[in-house]
Amino acid sequence: MAIILSNDIGDNFCFAPWTNIHITIDGQYKTCCAGRTSLGTIQNDDINNVVTSDKLKLIKTALINNEYHQNCQSCYALEKQGSQSERQWYSTIPIILNDTNDHADHSIDIRWNNVCDLSCTYCNKDFSSTWAKLENSSITKFYSKSNNQLIYDYINKHKNTIKEIKLAGGEPLMIKENIKLFEIIDGSDIKLYIISNFASPAKENPVFQKLLSISNDFQLDVSFETLGNKFEYVRRGANWTTLLENFNYARDMITKNKLNSNISITSLYTIYNALDLSHFIEFLHTNNLPMPRFTSLSKPEELSVFNLPDIYRDRCISELLKSKDIFSNQPQDFFIETINIIKLTNSKNINTEYLINWHENQENKYWPNNQGRFVSLWPEFN
Repeated sequence: MAIILSNDIGDNFCFAPWTNIHITIDGQYKTCCAGRTSLGTIQNDDINNVVTSDKLKLIKTALINNEYHQNCQSCYALEKQGSQSERQWYSTIPIILNDTNDHADHSIDIRWNNVCDLSCTYCNKDFSSTWAKLENSSITKFYSKSNNQLIYDYINKHKNTIKEIKLAGGEPLMIKENIKLFEIIDGSDIKLYIISNFASPAKENPVFQKLLSISNDFQLDVSFETLGNKFEYVRRGANWTTLLENFNYARDMITKNKLNSNISITSLYTIYNALDLSHFIEFLHTNNLPMPRFTSLSKPEELSVFNLPDIYRDRCISELLKSKDIFSNQPQDFFIETINIIKLTNSKNINTEYLINWHENQENKYWPNNQGRFVSLWPEFN
């Protein structure tokens, strides 16, 4: 009897357990990057067995019955905050399977290691080698050459059924393992989806140049949410001018040579942009840059907009209202839902002393040459 996977199953349903496999920086297999349940590890478990494992079957059984499963808690929480969750990125087109536990044509999400050239204020050593150095830790590289080869072999074997490969990190345009990956999939119908800080000069970046040279289409999401000096404070190690040059160069190259590829922006909604969000959005619109896809930052909790003292509530709402009208032809769900959440949220904080102290501690410990920089760039919190 055929099984039809569809969002009509209910509010708890998600396609990911049937259509995706995620390999984390520390070598765990999961349903997706938001998944809470480990399905095994790359050093102990064959990926071919993982997609038919009992752990995965339990998740599938719950979701196909529209039952809550702890594996999906991160997405449920984000949606309650008005943010787009990962499960909303997956296809909404119904899928017909012969059995509930079949694995359909799917995507694979690979995080080879934490190599990254930035130390963004809200990041940590698990996702950035630059942060690891600041904390006198090591690069997280769980994979060995033999484990890397297992992934390459799996992808090569399933090139006709893998529809998309997702790459993050770390910084995927700094991760050399992606060059060999691009060579393996060149000529296939696999589409690449890449989230990048796009901080290093694109014209000289070997991974990006390799990406441009292969036949595969790609979606490149550039991640940033502030402008100018604020951008350089949040994205430690990045240069604002370089980012804009990279974006324009990449867009030109895609327009000329990759007609079915695209470059867009993904942004975090944080205390760094909440009080002047319309300024950020207006800059993008004026400079013919795309409307971002927003996700609300929840950790570190000090940087969450929903923890700001209530005295900032009206200003946050005003900025969201202004912002939603700038790209009037784009979806407004994020702005509307976030406004509703802010209206219903009562902050535990009565002032921003916690916020100033958090940044002072970071500046003193990691960036002594930038002491007092947060207060000078965001005087509204002082």
